[in-house]
Amino acid sequence: MKAKTGPNYRDLKAMSSSFDDMGAFADDSVNLVGGGEPRRLAITPVTPEVLPLLGVKPALGRVFTPAHEDVNAVVISHGMNDEFSTGSQNHHPPQPSS
Repeated sequence: MKAKTGPNYRDLKAMSSSFDDMGAFADDSVNLVGGGEPRRLAITPVTPEVLPLLGVKPALGRVFTPAHEDVNAVVISHGMNDEFSTGSQNHHPPQPSS
């Protein structure tokens, strides 16, 4: 998300003394290819602070930390997890491409 948030967010966060913390998010989409027909998915890139600020806890795994800011990591919805979990135990979800 670092490239998407731009200098305005980083500067505002660095200079802010009014908030305990802040995060940024954006709307975007990606093509999901492999394992069947390609699909266009709506995604929401977020900075590592957003989910904890909203009080969101994952059912499985963990949320992002600032160390993940330059890493291509994802949090998927329960519905998407169910969709990719059906079928073979060796099933691997298709990889998104921009």
